[in-house]
Amino acid sequence: MKELKNDIKIINNFLPQSFADSLESALSTKPIWLYTPHTSNPQETKIDMSDKNIHETTQFVHPIFMDGTIESEMYESMKTFLFFVEDKFNINLKTLFRIKANLLLPNGLKNPDLYHIPHIDDGDLSSYSILYYVNDSDGDTVFFDKTVEYGPYNLKPIHRETPKKNTVILFPSKRFHSSSNPITSDKRIVINTVVQIK
Repeated sequence: MKELKNDIKIINNFLPQSFADSLESALSTKPIWLYTPHTSNPQETKIDMSDKNIHETTQFVHPIFMDGTIESEMYESMKTFLFFVEDKFNINLKTLFRIKANLLLPNGLKNPDLYHIPHIDDGDLSSYSILYYVNDSDGDTVFFDKTVEYGPYNLKPIHRETPKKNTVILFPSKRFHSSSNPITSDKRIVINTVVQIK
């Protein structure tokens, strides 16, 4: 496990290969993807308009577990996934808030420095986000130096992670972070889970 500053933890080769392959196959062939006009809701997210690297785009979402409701047949697989999370990160999950898969496609822009609106997943101190890369692609996840208490202004990137299949990142949900579109890959699929830890 690679542990960065600011409580960002990364594990490569997280799942057995057959499990990782099954998740990629399921999300590449089976699900119904819902179109969303933004990667995060601009009405709920303050934006630093002076940050010229922000370039918001559309994305597609496959809800798996939202607001206490099972939305997808993939839920059973994700329950097993969460057992691995507890074991490998040595944590105990208290509450499951959401699980969703996000699909980003190339948008025609060739600037790898661009990213979507920096946002948080949840402001509670005991909430953590679990990001799982379903496939190999470009389109980095960008983590910033500030958390929700300090607001989204004058953010500085502290880490960029290029999606690598079967890699998991665990980080406090209150940390500002952002996705970005792939440029050379045909798709970028991640699973985003938000939980409360005991």
